[in-house]
Amino acid sequence: MPRACCRVVGYSRALELGNKLVTTPAVKLARYWFLMSAAYGQKHHALQDARAPEVELLSTRRAALDAVQKTVQLDANYKARLLALAEASAYDSDLQDFATSDDFLRIVR
Repeated sequence: MPRACCRVVGYSRALELGNKLVTTPAVKLARYWFLMSAAYGQKHHALQDARAPEVELLSTRRAALDAVQKTVQLDANYKARLLALAEASAYDSDLQDFATSDDFLRIVR
């Protein structure tokens, strides 16, 4: 069993792969940004739980909101899906930290 310090968290791998695709045509796909927003949302939640430094939380929050914005710019039909990810009781609640964020709600409504 791998040591806890060396374990790769799911969102870390998703962000690693996503960042490798940032110079490819993938960035023209709403699906790419939707997945990135979910990964950044997961990271934000993990950082919040770990009581990470505020600067790190703010940076991750901005990355998540930027990804949400790009998703909607490319395909407004993703608004409902993004809103669904903000429901804390949902199976996939990757954006739950943003459920009451005015910035988030402005984008998805």
